Amino acid sequence: MIGARSVIGGNIWITESVPPDTKVLLKRPELIYAGNGRKKMKKKGK
Repeated sequence: MIGARSVIGGNIWITESVPPDTKVLLKRPELIYAGNGRKKMKKKGK
């Protein structure tokens, strides 16, 4: 259940109830590149 006046950001999967007057946002993800025998690299978002 999503409470009244709550704001759900884009690309969010809601897996539990959200109380009224709540903002649900996604923290910037971290990308990990791997493959073709190269070393793994981490790239942080902007």
